[in-house]
Amino acid sequence: MDKNAIKKFAINARNELRAMVKQKANVIGITENGIEDKLSISTKEIEYYIDDKFH
Repeated sequence: MDKNAIKKFAINARNELRAMVKQKANVIGITENGIEDKLSISTKEIEYYIDDKFH
């Protein structure tokens, strides 16, 4: 068993998971600076926190 390969895989998987969680949090309005206010285009059914036109 190649322990170095398993270690590299685990590190890479952890980093990818962190990136995905951070991206999903940004979509729902949670950033490193705190919780963002919803945009004025939000409705009762859907709340928008990022403007897709600029991303």
